[in-house]
Amino acid sequence: FPVTIYYCGYGLFSHSLADMFSEVYGIDSSKAGIESAKQLVERRKKIGHEIGSMHFKEAFITKSTMLSHLPHADETPEVILLDPPRQGTAEGVIAAIAKRNPMLVIHVFCAINEIEKAMREWKKNGYVPVSAQALDMFPGTPTLETIVVLKPLPSRNQ
Repeated sequence: FPVTIYYCGYGLFSHSLADMFSEVYGIDSSKAGIESAKQLVERRKKIGHEIGSMHFKEAFITKSTMLSHLPHADETPEVILLDPPRQGTAEGVIAAIAKRNPMLVIHVFCAINEIEKAMREWKKNGYVPVSAQALDMFPGTPTLETIVVLKPLPSRNQ
């Protein structure tokens, strides 16, 4: 099944997860980030890596534009990885993702103060956290990254 990575940047998660999923879709508003992700695909192919189906698109991630850049959600299970900037997601993005009915959402937070608001939105849209992990991705700085894994409420799938 596919994984979609919103705010994919240069493809760190995309390339790390490529072997685990049938297709990888990466979306980011940074032209330079998307170009770097595509170049990394070519560099990896050149040195003999097996590269699955990877697609990268430059687009602002808003509720009105984000889903037009992806294949239509169907019965195929889907995983979403969301790694927004420090200020969090734009209004309506979480609800739009939830409408795709992903089987699993991995939400990465760069700012701890965004977690409570986002968790309220996820719950309102039928998703609950099942695990969380804080990571010190930038030692020596006062910030932590927090990864929250969410699954749909059982009643959502009925």
